[in-house]
Amino acid sequence: MLYGRSINLFRQEATWQDPAVQQAFPVPIADRLLRLWEHRKKLMDALGHLPRTLCHLDAWNPNLFEAQGEKGHETTVALDWEFLGYGAIGEEIVQLVWCNLLYFKIDLAEAALLEEIILDSYIQGLRKSGWQGDSRQVRLGYAASAALRWGLSAPGLSLALHPDQQVLEEQRWGRPAAKIIKERAAMTYHLLDLADEAFKLIEEGVLNEVARIERKGLSECL
Repeated sequence: MLYGRSINLFRQEATWQDPAVQQAFPVPIADRLLRLWEHRKKLMDALGHLPRTLCHLDAWNPNLFEAQGEKGHETTVALDWEFLGYGAIGEEIVQLVWCNLLYFKIDLAEAALLEEIILDSYIQGLRKSGWQGDSRQVRLGYAASAALRWGLSAPGLSLALHPDQQVLEEQRWGRPAAKIIKERAAMTYHLLDLADEAFKLIEEGVLNEVARIERKGLSECL
């Protein structure tokens, strides 16, 4: 099980009684993490019902380069297509946002602005391609994918529990372990907020429009 080890940590009281964990996560998150795990299928089903599109699925800075296109216009070239496949709308941009945050390329304080800029640009691209659906579907695809992809790993928790790993992480990121843990913990809070947002969008009926279009398309084929 991919997240089995993490889920066991979430369920153990000793995890949340650890002083380093309590310092990193002053607002308890065990219930929120377990809720995400227990209701993960709801998010997975939602992603399965959203419109599908071709995705690179590892589109972030090292795999994206600026180049000169036709007539001298700037364009973006993507490399490393190993994970090419179909995904839900909004799923593609998870790596672009969260790898930049997790690799400390962009400060978490800029996360909301980063999400806004990338989501708006992504939706504009969909519109230019002819998609005219509810933009909240993109937000659902992004929020659900981010929560499942990164939220269940609970950034910051493992490092707080393993002091023996902290020196290596300090060397890797060039910053004190306490700061790494604090920033990663803040990312976990943000990811759990995205999970809550995804559940709320589902409850608000964002998928209803997708079902209506599918029914219309089926009736036109009969």
